[in-house]
Amino acid sequence: MSFVGSASKLFALVFLILYNQISDGLRAPPNMDPLVILQHPNCRCYVFSSAKRIHGVFKSPNFPAPYPDQIDCIIYLFQGGACEIVQITFLTIELAPPRVDVCFDYVAIVNYNETRLSMSQQRKTLTSSDVVRRQSVPPSVLCGTLPMLKKTTFFSETNSLALVFHSTTRAPLEQSKQMSGFQGTFLFLNSSNYKVNGDHLRGTECSYVIQSSQSKRLLVSGRIVSPRFPNDYPPNVRCAYTFLGRRNERVVIAVRLLQLRHLDGAGINNGTSTSCVYETSPLSSFDRILIHTLPKERWTEPVLFARLCGSLTSFQIISEEPSLQLTFISLPFGPKNGRFLMEYVFVKGTSVKPSSWTPTVPAFFEQWSMKQSTQEVFNYLQSAQPSNTQNMELGMQRHVL
Repeated sequence: MSFVGSASKLFALVFLILYNQISDGLRAPPNMDPLVILQHPNCRCYVFSSAKRIHGVFKSPNFPAPYPDQIDCIIYLFQGGACEIVQITFLTIELAPPRVDVCFDYVAIVNYNETRLSMSQQRKTLTSSDVVRRQSVPPSVLCGTLPMLKKTTFFSETNSLALVFHSTTRAPLEQSKQMSGFQGTFLFLNSSNYKVNGDHLRGTECSYVIQSSQSKRLLVSGRIVSPRFPNDYPPNVRCAYTFLGRRNERVVIAVRLLQLRHLDGAGINNGTSTSCVYETSPLSSFDRILIHTLPKERWTEPVLFARLCGSLTSFQIISEEPSLQLTFISLPFGPKNGRFLMEYVFVKGTSVKPSSWTPTVPAFFEQWSMKQSTQEVFNYLQSAQPSNTQNMELGMQRHVL
């Protein structure tokens, strides 16, 4: 850990540019927003760099003794390498309790995109030139005690994460006078373990094409994950995962983690089509994954085989054809508190038996979403380089563009 000194107003203003809203749940008063108080000239900043150590401990001042009041802001900046993300876990939190969901003493988790700091930059006061001016998600504000929190482990969106600690003036007999603050651990992780193994489609938020290999000797396998994994997926997104195998192949997909949310925050166990079937109206309130065909022609409607919703820890999908599509639909409500992780492998078609599906009638919004997914792939096929087009034609029955 290295002490950087008082963070400049420029550094605070960068955060203000990045920030546009407070996340759902606990929040700070408007005049004490995490990115507002960063304008204070007396902010202090501590940098934890993976170049020095990949794991360690962070804590509030004086911990485990009571933390001081009137702390304008202390920044804990976690800076990983280009191929790393940051995981922080709170072991203890004892801050002044919220008042009607408003935190006056708090620690806030701030996700933002930052260029890698050089060692010389880490020894100097941070300026706006050190940070990319775009925040990825709203800050999470925490206060009270550990059992009050919905979650205690957080991940960065990129290779950087910041904690902002602020405390106010307290009355002499106020209970929080005896509170010890917070302590937690940090760990830098390989970000490749949390990414989709496939080609991202340009112009889409989270759609991918996963292709088998031209080599018969090479077994292609990997993973697909929800957007922002291992963090919660965002509301109001549609993601398509398109699998393109060779002519004599099938794709086997194993669900390792599935937590999709309902409008009221509830989930259901073993969430397959049998339990999602009633959720086919335009007023549906379950986020879902649609399992469907990739049509042979651009304007042919895809066939819906099944839906996944709720919570699953073990489920297997085996395609009948070399190609298959999964369309993930996150409805506009939030917060989500959900994510998914699946592993896939392309295998010889005769070595496995395909899943037994009974085609089901999609709702209008499901049909529209599947159509959007298929159009993305056909556009990709049409614009692909000749080598990629040849590879796809080898891996599936020819699709008419």
